[in-house]
Amino acid sequence: MSANVIAQSNFYSLVPPNFPAMPISLIGLDNNEKVYCYSDTLYTYQNNTWGFDPLLNSYHPQRILFDSTNTGWFFSSGELYSMASGSPPFQVSSNLSAAYSQLLISDIYLDANENKWACGRYLNGLMGIIIEYNNQTGFIIDTFPLNTVIQNYPKTIRVNANGDIYLLANSLGSEYSLYSYKNNNYLILDSANFGLFPNFWEIDINPSGNLVILGVDSVQGHTAIVTYNGTGYLKFIDITNLISNLSFSAMHVARNGDVWIIDDIYVYKFDGITITQYISPNGITFFSSPDFLFSKKGLIYTWDTQSLFPTIIFNEYGFNAINGAVFNDLNSDGVQQSGEYGIGNQKVSVQPTNDFTFSGFSGEFHIPLLDTIGSYTASCVAPSN
Repeated sequence: MSANVIAQSNFYSLVPPNFPAMPISLIGLDNNEKVYCYSDTLYTYQNNTWGFDPLLNSYHPQRILFDSTNTGWFFSSGELYSMASGSPPFQVSSNLSAAYSQLLISDIYLDANENKWACGRYLNGLMGIIIEYNNQTGFIIDTFPLNTVIQNYPKTIRVNANGDIYLLANSLGSEYSLYSYKNNNYLILDSANFGLFPNFWEIDINPSGNLVILGVDSVQGHTAIVTYNGTGYLKFIDITNLISNLSFSAMHVARNGDVWIIDDIYVYKFDGITITQYISPNGITFFSSPDFLFSKKGLIYTWDTQSLFPTIIFNEYGFNAINGAVFNDLNSDGVQQSGEYGIGNQKVSVQPTNDFTFSGFSGEFHIPLLDTIGSYTASCVAPSN
């Protein structure tokens, strides 16, 4: 199947006032568009307002997942914690890390049934582990010897609604192998079995419950997106000519099935036919960016390493948003012109959705919308001065 590439530019940087200029790791995004990020401490961002969470910071979570009730879940020191809205985290597991030789958790995942999954290894490096916290039956734990059943360290775990488990594990150096786990057996899904590229860079589950694979052959210089249904490969699309970079930070499948890929320069969206390449207008770079965060409103967050601030990249269903600026309209014509400076930190409200945000340093504002068709009114109370 062929694909086309289109270059576009749709970025919106969340430049906060009085924020320390240092790298940021985005670790969580709740259902109310509250961003959790980590720099020298744990920060939160919501409605153009930055805050601190010293209690949560003491746990040093690497990733927080939020379920449909907006309850956050994370691992800390090998133990699972839950953080209901407005409540301090409480420990769900008991002595997992002690029982399993000091766990190092590499990935956590919330499946379609809202069961919690994690993969990792023992500190001694001899055993790998898969942890399931089932909403009905509690903890289910499986351990396996490394370098025999699975080569080296588990990196990514994904589970579909049928309970099919897929595990991406480090094999040699930076190369990763892909495994499926059924009936207490691990099956390697690599080039020896299916003639595919030897390095599976990242995996995710699409809305149909199939596995989507970003495959790379660093020797031959090829890249492909592959769909696998548990018994065979449904689709194999070579995107080598469209994405020249073989070093990716992350891949994620959106709720509508679009595949999003990020490398150190560009963000790509693949809808099954066309690859759209999003280019930063301000030289934003994403090298070492840990991941995307997908919001309930369809916005995609990451952080750029040049400005060191979180960035809204794009709306996964199209850029449905109200964009504008709060400024001093000296001639009252409703158009910002030279000399009409922007006014920051002003509340902008949108009706009939009751959404709101605050203008940025230069007066700019951005309000994402779930609705694609309709009329909206943005308003702002003029400052007293």
